[in-house]
Amino acid sequence: MESIHKWVSRILNPYVFPFISLTVIETVYGGDVILFILSIAVSSLFPAIVHLKWMREGKTSEYVSEIRCRIMLSMSVCLADLALGLLLLIVGEIMFALVLLSYSATTFLIFVFTRFIDKMSVHVSSGATAMAVLFILAGHCAGVIMLVATFVVAMSRYCLRAHTIAQLVEGFILPLPLVYAINLVITMF
Repeated sequence: MESIHKWVSRILNPYVFPFISLTVIETVYGGDVILFILSIAVSSLFPAIVHLKWMREGKTSEYVSEIRCRIMLSMSVCLADLALGLLLLIVGEIMFALVLLSYSATTFLIFVFTRFIDKMSVHVSSGATAMAVLFILAGHCAGVIMLVATFVVAMSRYCLRAHTIAQLVEGFILPLPLVYAINLVITMF
């Protein structure tokens, strides 16, 4: 029988956090439904489908532990989120743009960290990005709920021995200034 930690990691996976962020923003503020669905497709469904395809082909594991696959997936998600985020900014969907640009910056950070420094927890960095976005756009209640979810996922990743405490802390702390900087730049215009 599989542990609860494995199921937490599967359910609160990196692909679900953009979905949660976008869904909360859509619920609270509304927006163009087509752009909402497109944002979910690019930020959540596209990377999940690529990951599952690679797993089926035997190229990677459930947690994308192979560095080459992790880097390729990070860069493709980064560029897709960046392109759609900028398009959303141009058409005036500021809140969806903030979500996608925040995830783009976080995935770029994951790419750089993984390539040059250390393996960072993608689960935790995605949760931290969602937490920061929701604190900014949906208020303290949503942010605190996401903080608790991120802590639970961090504990599960540690208990599964997928990451060290340092990798979890890096994954939590490093995305936060990026999200707040992106919010600052977007609100200036």
